[in-house]
Amino acid sequence: MTFGYESDAHTEALFAEIGGRWDDRRVEYHSPDQEFVYPGRKVAVIPGVVHPYTPEGCTAEENMWILDGRLLLCTGCGLDGT
Repeated sequence: MTFGYESDAHTEALFAEIGGRWDDRRVEYHSPDQEFVYPGRKVAVIPGVVHPYTPEGCTAEENMWILDGRLLLCTGCGLDGT
């Protein structure tokens, strides 16, 4: 069985318009509790937005919707939770 995640082309185009890009690093887990992350989930890098944590060390408990509700990101590390 293969698990994966792919965003749609329209969301990717909107993300690129705001200068967003995806960090190429492989995310092992989320938070010190080692919460499962589906393979293929990425970390957003957006100009002017600072994420103080890596996914593995993230202690944030909130997410934020961007792009008019098309993309859900962790406020602490930028992990895509859409």
